[in-house]
Amino acid sequence: WNDLLEGLRKKELDVVPEAKITPEREKYLAFTAPFIKSSHVLIVRRERDDLHSFQDLAGKVVAVEKGFYLHELYRADHPKLKLHLAVNSLAALQAVSEGEADAYIGSQAASTYLIEHNVLTNLKISSFMDKAPPLELSMGVRDDWPLLRDILQKGLDSITHKEKKEIYSRYITIAGPRRAASKVMAAPPVEEDRKSTRL
Repeated sequence: WNDLLEGLRKKELDVVPEAKITPEREKYLAFTAPFIKSSHVLIVRRERDDLHSFQDLAGKVVAVEKGFYLHELYRADHPKLKLHLAVNSLAALQAVSEGEADAYIGSQAASTYLIEHNVLTNLKISSFMDKAPPLELSMGVRDDWPLLRDILQKGLDSITHKEKKEIYSRYITIAGPRRAASKVMAAPPVEEDRKSTRL
């Protein structure tokens, strides 16, 4: 992910299909309006019943994707967490599955998709992290190509509510412990595991 961001900064890459808007990224990317909105969930191994909140995670090992916005958040706001840095979301989930980390926090959309498609059957959603702001993802375009950003926004705006619901039902398949659905609005998940696209 860090390599992809560097490629976008240098204008070696043109588009990132899914990324969270941050002040740093707005220095070199023009973003569409968010098209995914997903709750954050706490993922643990199935045998664990003791981890449900940030307070429970104090002193525990939490897997996080190196360079993701949550990595920055944890270092600033939750210094008691012991971080296991992973190269991407799948690697972070695998670290929990294999016992290298106690827990992982990420979007319900990406987590459920990766758990299902990589058969990580010993993982479960322990809780929804309601105190964490929902993850909102946008398409990012190199900032010297604003017309492309506008074209992509027009395409996103053309997706109907029915189509959004169909996409949601295709990708979000694992119910959480406290409610059956998250606040996902649209689109295939996996926030930042996909490679940026050269057009």
